[in-house]
Amino acid sequence: MRFLNLIFIVCFTLTPIIWAKTPGPRIINGKTAEKGQFPWQVAIHVTQPGVSTLCGGALLNEKWILTAGHCVKDATNFKIAVGSNHFNGDDPSRVVFKTSDYILHEDYDKYTLANDIGLIPLPQAVSFNDDIQPIALPSQGLTDGSTVTVGGWGLTSDDGEEASPELMYVDLVTISNSECSTAYDGLDINNRVICAKGPGTIVQSTCEGDSGGPLVTRDPNPTHVGVVSFGHPDGCESGKPAGFTRTYNYIDWIKGKTGI
Repeated sequence: MRFLNLIFIVCFTLTPIIWAKTPGPRIINGKTAEKGQFPWQVAIHVTQPGVSTLCGGALLNEKWILTAGHCVKDATNFKIAVGSNHFNGDDPSRVVFKTSDYILHEDYDKYTLANDIGLIPLPQAVSFNDDIQPIALPSQGLTDGSTVTVGGWGLTSDDGEEASPELMYVDLVTISNSECSTAYDGLDINNRVICAKGPGTIVQSTCEGDSGGPLVTRDPNPTHVGVVSFGHPDGCESGKPAGFTRTYNYIDWIKGKTGI
C-alpha cells in the first residue's frame, strides 16, 4: 500500500506518557463503556527508545495480545492491563503483566504503515472471568457499510493532553477504499486496510492513544475485524475516516505465529 509519507498520515499513539501530543488517536464523541462490556480490550503502556506511549490491544486467547505494528516496533518493555475499564486507580478486576517480548510483522514499513500489525505474548496465561475474555478472529471478510465498534483510552479531542480515565467506545460504519482514498487526497488504499467513519453528522472517530485497539463487529457475536492504525492529518475531529489494519487478511500470519 502506498501511503506517500507520514506527513499525510497520523499514527494513533501518544508519546510521551505524560501525553504531549504526537502522531496518534483516541475516541471522539464516544460513550463510556460499562463494566465487562469489552472484556477483550487491553491497555498497553509501551516503552520505546526515549519515549513512553499508550496503545490498545485485544486478547486473542489466554496468552496472546493483538495490536498495531507501530506499537511494538523497537519496544523495550510493555506493561499490559487487562480486565479493567479504568485507566488509573485501584480496580480489583485489573490484572497487570510486564514483558519485553513481541512479534512485529516481517514486512511492516514505518514510513508507509504497510502491514501495521503486531503480537505480544503474555508471560503467563491469564484466567478468564466476566471481565476478561478473548475475542474471536473473523472467518470471512467485512463488507462496506458494516457497523463496527472501536474503543480506547486515547484523547477525546484534538486539543486534549491526557488519556481518558475510562474506556470509551464509538460505533462507526465502514466505507469503500475509493471513498477513503478520496478523503486522503488520492492515496492508494488497498484491501489490507479498512476505513471507517461516524454514521451521522456528529463527528465520531478514534484519536491519539487508541492505536492497536480492536475494531469489532458485534452481530451476531463479537469478532475482531481491524486494528487501529492511522488517522487523517486534519485531526481526529475533522470528520475524515480513520484507518485500520484489516484482520481477515492476516489470519494465516496470526495463526502461524500464535498457534491459535
